[in-house]
Amino acid sequence: MKKSDLLSNETLTFLSSTSKTWGPFCVNYSGMLLVRVQMIPESGFADVPSVPIGVELSSKLYITREGNLNLSPGTGEYYYTSTALFPVADLTFPISLQVTVRNKSSYTTRLLVTITYIY
Repeated sequence: MKKSDLLSNETLTFLSSTSKTWGPFCVNYSGMLLVRVQMIPESGFADVPSVPIGVELSSKLYITREGNLNLSPGTGEYYYTSTALFPVADLTFPISLQVTVRNKSSYTTRLLVTITYIY
């Protein structure tokens, strides 16, 4: 794996229990899908202890993988940042990928979502 494609880099406001789906992204090679989620703290708001985020990857109608990220306070670059890494391998390419990020918390949050395909 020596190449990567930036598929999306977007900052959005997520209300409690809302989601957004990106894609479909067409890929032609086996690789890894990296989803990086960073909470952008709003000035004047108290720091929250943890924000649960759901990440889902769909590659075919019958193949869905899910995971949970917990964004919690850290330091430096890793302040409220977490990543999900999904392997993508199939016998038949090209395939289409869709990524869904869901705010599972009771907070409204601003999230920077970066989706990168590494192959």
